[in-house]
Amino acid sequence: MDADVYLFFAGRPRALELYEALLARLEERSGPARERVRRTQVSLYDRRVFACVSLPRRKADGGLVLSVGLPYKLEEDRVFAAAEGYPGRWTNHIALSGPDDLDEGLLALLDEARAFADSKR
Repeated sequence: MDADVYLFFAGRPRALELYEALLARLEERSGPARERVRRTQVSLYDRRVFACVSLPRRKADGGLVLSVGLPYKLEEDRVFAAAEGYPGRWTNHIALSGPDDLDEGLLALLDEARAFADSKR
């Protein structure tokens, strides 16, 4: 992880710990992803972005917002918002509050998002 990631999570140690756990689980399952730090998010990508991590507005939350691109709107309780940016591409926003949220279902969604992004030209 590079210094920009640590700067992104400055003052939010619980969020950084959760992000590191997410990356470790993702790498175990399907290999490492590259990271690109922006002002408001960290993008995860291979050839194309398949997920983004951002911080909740309330600093006290200590969690993360995981946004995944899929060809459909997720109908799950943990999805708090979804938007169809263009036809056939939904950005689904998932609140992560702790390591227990990094379950098999979430990892399967990340695999699906990764495959969906890789299928684009």
